[in-house]
Amino acid sequence: MIVRRQLGGCDFVEAPNIDAGDALLFWDESVDRGLLWLDALPGKAGHPDSLDFSQLTVRADVLIDRAGEHWIVRQGSAHIALRVRYGTLCEGPVIPHFRVAGLDRLPAQLVTLRRLLALAQGGRMPQTPSGTTQQLTRWDTALRALDAHMSGMKQREIAALLFGAERARDDWGASRDFLRLRVRRLIGQAQRISGSGYRDFLR
Repeated sequence: MIVRRQLGGCDFVEAPNIDAGDALLFWDESVDRGLLWLDALPGKAGHPDSLDFSQLTVRADVLIDRAGEHWIVRQGSAHIALRVRYGTLCEGPVIPHFRVAGLDRLPAQLVTLRRLLALAQGGRMPQTPSGTTQQLTRWDTALRALDAHMSGMKQREIAALLFGAERARDDWGASRDFLRLRVRRLIGQAQRISGSGYRDFLR
């Protein structure tokens, strides 16, 4: 399903009553490192190289402005971000010519390409890689630590909250002081995330 939005002037601000799942989440490649630029050349239905966004069974949002078409395709925890440099994905089958340049963003762009290929061939995108899932779990723990810290809890109480009262009782004050240092690191990491580090969620 294609959801088409047309922007002009200063219409980029979302209405506050829009559900978070429907809000526009278009970023440039400095934030969304998996973003791919492409040229959309005319294709034919059924051709093995053709892609038809109108036939996708998942939601595809397109934002059209003076710069062209900005696409986000979402399924579960995975998404695909595309920018159309030439042509359109709105009018049937195309043969996509992808623009991949340099090495820095290549790993993230390869993830996007694998997701797009899986979606085109089987209707489903691979979900968030396990490494990313583990990272998000660590960030969730860090943010819980910061929330507890800001509510006035002591570090030992935070350790009990996050890792269990028994472990906090047994490990707190041990000669290596591992648990105390871990809580401090979590709070510091969360403070960085709550500043500018939130952008890392999109990388």
